[in-house]
Amino acid sequence: MKSKVTSMLVLRFRLLPATFAIGCATTAHPASTDQDKVRTTEFPTTVEPASTGQERVRSLLVSEIRRKLADSSFPVAWDSSGVHVSTSPSLVVPGLRYSQGTYRTPELSHGFAFAFAGSTEERERILRTASDWAALALRWSPRNPDEALRACSELIGAVGADPDPRFPPVVLDNSVSLDSAHPAWAFSGEVSPRVSIEGRRAHVLVWALESGIRRRYSCVLRWDFPQLDAQLTVADSVPGDGLLPRGP
Repeated sequence: MKSKVTSMLVLRFRLLPATFAIGCATTAHPASTDQDKVRTTEFPTTVEPASTGQERVRSLLVSEIRRKLADSSFPVAWDSSGVHVSTSPSLVVPGLRYSQGTYRTPELSHGFAFAFAGSTEERERILRTASDWAALALRWSPRNPDEALRACSELIGAVGADPDPRFPPVVLDNSVSLDSAHPAWAFSGEVSPRVSIEGRRAHVLVWALESGIRRRYSCVLRWDFPQLDAQLTVADSVPGDGLLPRGP
C-alpha cells in the first residue's frame, strides 16, 4: 500500500546535533558512597554571571542530571565527565540558545539521562516548563502566525509531555494525510494547525507525532513588553498514532 501525503510541511524538531529531551530514559540511583551525597545537595535552576556562559550552562546541566539520578531507583555510577553537551540556536527567538546535556557511562553506550537548558547573553536556565522558556525570551514576541507556530514547536520539543531524544516530536504545521502503511509512520487522519493572534496574545493548536502517540498541544503566548508568558498543555491525544513506538 502506498502512502498518500497532501500539502505536508513537517517541522522535525531536531535543533541539536544529538536530538534532545528532558528526562531520564531509565530510573536510577547513583552509587551510595561518601563522595556522592546527592540527596542533600542543592541544585540551582539559574546561574548568575560568574564564569563563561558555556561553563555556566554545563554546570546547570550537570546539576540537573545528577538530581534526576538521585531521584531514581536504579544504581548508576556518577561521573560528571560523562555529561556531554550539545548546543544550537533557536530558529525564532534571536539570541536564545538551547543546550542538551546527555549522561553516558562506560557501561551504557546510549544516553542514560537527559536535561535541557536555555541561555541568552544575560542568563542561563534549566528548561522544565514553558514558563522557564518565557523567562529567557522576555523581549521577544511573534510578528506573525508563522513565528508563533515555530516558537510553540520549539516549546513542544523542549518541554513537551514526554520528550525522548531517540524519537524527537514531529510537529505538523499544515494539513497532512498519512496512512499506517508508510514505512516511517503509524498514523492516519487529517490534521491542521490553528493559529490566532489577537492583540498581545497568540494561541496555537497543533498536532505533534511522538513515540506511539499523537498529541494535540495548546500553546498560548502573551506579551506585554518586556514581559512574556507562555503556557503549553495537551489538549487531545490519540494513542497508537504517531511515530512507531519505541522499544524498551
